[in-house]
Amino acid sequence: MSRLFFADNTVLINFGLAGRIDTLALILNGQGRWVASVEQEYAASAAKLGLPGPSVMSEFLGESLRPAGNQIFVDILAFQQALRGPGDTREAHLGECETLAIILHQAPDSYILTDDYDAARLADAQGVQTLTTWGLLRFAVKRNLLPALQAWWMVEELRRNGRCSETFARSQTQFNLWVRST
Repeated sequence: MSRLFFADNTVLINFGLAGRIDTLALILNGQGRWVASVEQEYAASAAKLGLPGPSVMSEFLGESLRPAGNQIFVDILAFQQALRGPGDTREAHLGECETLAIILHQAPDSYILTDDYDAARLADAQGVQTLTTWGLLRFAVKRNLLPALQAWWMVEELRRNGRCSETFARSQTQFNLWVRST
């Protein structure tokens, strides 16, 4: 399997809330994927938040992948245990953990697209690279897939939805400087 970009629910929600699913599809350029538990998480989030349903995401993420093999399930459980906190449900962190296990076993040069700090830390410990909504947004502007002004509008929409507290995005000027930096 070639290098793929596995989306987590956090990134899908952000692009959905900002009305920029089309931009995410452009960024991923046929290399996007998702796993079954992320598809389920997204379906619940989409229904709650009024976002486009999973069928829209499937157009560029493809059919969701499912774990297969005992070792993948062992890894998923171990990863969940590493991320689990007090009061977490049995399904907590399943999407990130399933994604990480599938990458390790089936697509080792792939990335996880997530804004979940703990999931990113765990992925890094396993040697799996991550990208955030912000990294994807920066890439889109630098590759002229999204004008900087529209990227800023996305930031403002995410802030209105309580999903942006980054210091580089406090003003349009700061954001533009950050986007254009290396």
